[in-house]
Amino acid sequence: MTSLPAAHLPLASGNDANEPPVVAAARQAADRDIGNYAAQMDAAAALYQARKFADALVYAQRARNLRPDSLDALLAVGVSQAELGQYDAAVKTLGQAVARRPDDADLRAELAYVHLRRRAFQAALDEAERAWRLAGASERALEILAQAALALGDKPRASAAVERLSAVNPGNPQLVELSRSLASDRSRRARRKPS
Repeated sequence: MTSLPAAHLPLASGNDANEPPVVAAARQAADRDIGNYAAQMDAAAALYQARKFADALVYAQRARNLRPDSLDALLAVGVSQAELGQYDAAVKTLGQAVARRPDDADLRAELAYVHLRRRAFQAALDEAERAWRLAGASERALEILAQAALALGDKPRASAAVERLSAVNPGNPQLVELSRSLASDRSRRARRKPS
């Protein structure tokens, strides 16, 4: 058996009996061939999809150790950190990814989402707006933009984002909730206005 390089994280002890076969197979393939970047990324992706974020992070970090220049590994590490609530680490990691590829709307939307989850609403709004400018049809960027604007009380910006989102995809599942939030905010403000 090959030994791990010094910078590698130890092999995961996972493999629970309830693990879906595809996840177990990906994990086993990665553990058998620890120097294989693609196998580590496949395991990270399978574990992430199975919502085993701590394990996904381990494999993503192993992939990143194998290929420090890999943007995909950096992204896998960042989104796993975010799912684990490690928001400061995720912001740093995804910020590095954005610095490498500043014109990537998807990377910027991921960073905006982490800001939103950590309740840094202005940072989320700014980053989502950058993502939207890069890709006007980015539903994720528009969703985050609307949510952050609502949290900041910026009704016009939230409303504009919801209108754009509706134009891009009238069937977007977030539209109902965002529209409800806008309507709720309008009725609250109407009740507060003096007669």
